[in-house]
Amino acid sequence: MTVRRLAFALIALLSLCPRAAAQAPVPPVHHNVDANGINVVLGRYEFSQQLVSIGPDWPHGLAYARMMNQRGWSDNLTARIWEEWSYLNLSFGNTSARFAYSNDPNNPYLPNDGSTLTRQDDIFTFTGRDGVIAQIIVVTDEFGAIVPGKTRLLFIQYPNGARVQFHYRHEVLCDGAECTPHWRLQSATNNFSYQLHFTYAVNSLVSPADLEPWRTMTAVRAINNAIDACNPEA
Repeated sequence: MTVRRLAFALIALLSLCPRAAAQAPVPPVHHNVDANGINVVLGRYEFSQQLVSIGPDWPHGLAYARMMNQRGWSDNLTARIWEEWSYLNLSFGNTSARFAYSNDPNNPYLPNDGSTLTRQDDIFTFTGRDGVIAQIIVVTDEFGAIVPGKTRLLFIQYPNGARVQFHYRHEVLCDGAECTPHWRLQSATNNFSYQLHFTYAVNSLVSPADLEPWRTMTAVRAINNAIDACNPEA
């Protein structure tokens, strides 16, 4: 496999605002990847490299990292949900979970190691054993199966009040009489005024040939919105 390196414009604007005198303690972080790069939940090798960050450690600050595993390249701001044998697997950032199916139609996923997963239409809500809550939206086909590559992470809420929100650009591409919706991550923001804003090779979907460059990230800008405000959906 040929891996093409992306050229990132990395701009970090440091905060000039004083910090509050006291903050809620950060909850413990449970890493699913051990020192050897093995995801102990899913039993696979994962490689990760942080490319840009701004502010304190996540989630009070923000960071963008690229990751590789047996399913290919991804990043810490992308969520995945996929079925494998009799399990539903979920991953986002440093979090991975695997849920067995139950026979209860009102609670189709069995709790796992203190974590729970619920579903309302196409929105999944994950609650971790440490109190972290994440919402993920999926796209399904006519048979109800989850369409790969169209999963979107909506937000991550932490017990100490920190919240990371994800903003997407949506366009519809028509090829003849067939029209298909597409999304790409435009930015990630948190409630401490930090933002990661992404630039892509092209900004409009006019023909099918535009789809790959429309999804090809060329730069990421790290912003302190308290100093240099930027529309997260622009």
